[in-house]
Amino acid sequence: MSTGYMLTSQVLLLVLLISAYQCLAQTQWYRCPLYTNEQIVNSAFKNNGTDLYMNVECASFQVPLNHSDPSSKYIQLFLKRVSSSLSPQAPKQLWLVNGLSTGDEKEEIESLVHKLYSLTSNTHHYYLVDNRGTGRSDRLSCEITQAESVGSELGRTISHNEYADCIKQVGNVVAHMSIENSAYDLIRLMTTFGDQKELSIYATNKGTLSAYRVLQIQARSQPTFKINSVFLDGIYNTAGTLRTTTESIQYNTDMAVRSLMDQCKNDTHCSTKFNENPTEQSISILNKIYTQDGSASSCSAISSKYQRIVVTSLIGWLASREETRNFVPAVFYRLGRCNNYIDIPALELLLKTYLTNNDTLLNDFYERNLYLGEMRNNVEPLTDIINKVESRMHNVAIACSNDNAVDSYKLYNKLGSWPDNQDSESEHHNQRLVTSVSVIGLHSAFDPVLNVEAAREQMETNIQVTTYNRFFYVEQFGANNAWKYGPADEYSCAVRMTANYLVDNKWEVIGNCSSPILKFTYSNPHSMEYMGVQDIYEDAYVPEVQTKQFNANIALGVFAGTLGLSIVAISSLYYFYTQRKNKI
Repeated sequence: MSTGYMLTSQVLLLVLLISAYQCLAQTQWYRCPLYTNEQIVNSAFKNNGTDLYMNVECASFQVPLNHSDPSSKYIQLFLKRVSSSLSPQAPKQLWLVNGLSTGDEKEEIESLVHKLYSLTSNTHHYYLVDNRGTGRSDRLSCEITQAESVGSELGRTISHNEYADCIKQVGNVVAHMSIENSAYDLIRLMTTFGDQKELSIYATNKGTLSAYRVLQIQARSQPTFKINSVFLDGIYNTAGTLRTTTESIQYNTDMAVRSLMDQCKNDTHCSTKFNENPTEQSISILNKIYTQDGSASSCSAISSKYQRIVVTSLIGWLASREETRNFVPAVFYRLGRCNNYIDIPALELLLKTYLTNNDTLLNDFYERNLYLGEMRNNVEPLTDIINKVESRMHNVAIACSNDNAVDSYKLYNKLGSWPDNQDSESEHHNQRLVTSVSVIGLHSAFDPVLNVEAAREQMETNIQVTTYNRFFYVEQFGANNAWKYGPADEYSCAVRMTANYLVDNKWEVIGNCSSPILKFTYSNPHSMEYMGVQDIYEDAYVPEVQTKQFNANIALGVFAGTLGLSIVAISSLYYFYTQRKNKI
């Protein structure tokens, strides 16, 4: 590491320290709800007689667009904190960081705060940050072109045809929406609100990149706060090329769907819907709908309107979200049955919800910038990429497609290039971390981004802890993060162990801990919202179908009875008529 670079880091931190104290006096906090997209009754916030809602505040915080140039314009960061009511001057803080390219991540990490707050007896202040370019912070967005409006070519998702104008409108802002600047944002915030405090960081998904970079910078400087531990939940891989990154994500999304279908065999209700091998049957269902030999589709109502990539992307999207992953077997079941009156309306509503996602926190642009601006080392020819991905995905794809796996490359080639992120030339980029901070890797067996073994290897290869400890824990039934499981009163083992560590600084695997079992129930709190039904399978268990069937049976019985009585009446009249005629 060059002396000049270390000096630059020290100067940056000095500037951050001076400006932090100025910002502290200017920051105005406001009361706000803990949950952004979900209403929780007040009783749900009660913990040992404390009303959590009374302790939630939100603020806007200014940071330079480019930290290496303090004279650059400033942008706004959104910040939310939950204070410990039992200890207003609590010396400990937990900073929660996520990549937030989707609004779901923000809502979910709010649930994590709720869980940890309940388990740590209010020993910490909790801070949640929307990364620059995302969420309620100043977003990386191209409003003038309206590329992210529902009425645009791909709705909220920016299409290949829209990116050129989008980048032109945004200008050099794209280059500064980098992991390096995001890390300095966090350091500035922690310097302002965590001065002389003991801090821990809990980062999820793409947020692990920012936390990793904070440790790299902190290892070569002297901040005024102490980082005690860092939790990396759902580690993001930056060590390889863009090809390995995109291929890995598509491959592991596919593996997550396979794992869910394999679990279906162990579920009493789900297993009755499939044969002995639900995974293979799900592949067969897709292949019969989207045939390669010219034969008729088994579900033309879907195949005539939606390409296979749309359907498989929907399945991958469902699998990556804790609250919707039990929809996956039901979707395959409905696709296989393909009833025009029962299945098609529910499937089309689900597809419409996915394609026109109106979540204002969604940010496709930010994610593209992350991939193409910072993870595109050694870009290979597109034909080589396609061949390698097709080879790996052969006979595997359930929730992926070859087109989807190389999507970023197609965009890169169409644009000719992507504006360089500041990070692409950073001396921190793809460098091994040597730190004295305890680093705890948490991972889920169902993670759609990075599989468990790859995550474990990254922890062991890229992180060297010199003083304290490095741990790695796998949550058996976690979703795309180890802590995710159910409502606020259900805790995964990862959440319980994290809470214990925050209290006593000891990482111990709880011997008798078992997370809630993965369930594929026929009812789901979100089933009406996403599919318009109470039962995601719409089978014999669903009341409305039973009622319709019952009413149909009554109608049929009444009709049959009426017809029978009519026949008897007509026969009787005919008999009496013939008898009377004979007598005459």
